[in-house]
Amino acid sequence: MPKQKLFWMYLVVLHLLLALLVTRTDAYQMLLGYFGVPPAEGGEYQRNMLAFQLRQQPFIQKNSVHLLGDSHIQGLYLNDFCPKAVNLGVGGDTTSGLLARLPYYSSIQSASAVVLLIGYNDLPYRSNIKIIEQYQQVLAQLAPHTKKLLVAIPPPASTFTNFEAAQRVQQLNVELKKLAEGSSQLEFIAGTWQTLPVEVADKLLLTDGIHLAESGYDVLRSQLRQALAKECHE
Repeated sequence: MPKQKLFWMYLVVLHLLLALLVTRTDAYQMLLGYFGVPPAEGGEYQRNMLAFQLRQQPFIQKNSVHLLGDSHIQGLYLNDFCPKAVNLGVGGDTTSGLLARLPYYSSIQSASAVVLLIGYNDLPYRSNIKIIEQYQQVLAQLAPHTKKLLVAIPPPASTFTNFEAAQRVQQLNVELKKLAEGSSQLEFIAGTWQTLPVEVADKLLLTDGIHLAESGYDVLRSQLRQALAKECHE
């Protein structure tokens, strides 16, 4: 192929890339994703969610139950299972994001209980050891009198193609259980999806194989209702 033709092809591709970067604000992340690079943590959505949640802080009563986590928590419809619950879940968040926003929640130091369900979105960014370390940092910022519940991360569906992610979730849940067993202040909520047959557990998830379906949330609500019977109604 003549050098001149290659040169013009190069110019065309370069201008197409420049046009993409100008017209699509997420184009840079799209290009990184194409090469297997995960998007940056703590995007605009997470910042907007935090701003919304901070407007609620002055109205949160003492001895409330705080639910902290990612989309698994954000998607939890509280209905009547715990009248004192406050949902502070943020979709797409990681343990690093939670550590960054935790100091802004002035109400959390007077919480009667805190529920933690987070870690799946950490997988592209850090090792399981680091995720557990950051769990410990989150727990260290909570008041000693506060009841603390660690909820098992729902494992991906059996049809999920990322086998490594599924394995790491399983290992994380083992480590979270160990963490809870090592402290009288912690309680581990296994989630019945940990013990159900695969074909049954898969039905607790949406078709994306990651997020809980309403049947999965029914399981989670039932377990939290039992674990927080005193804190939710006293």
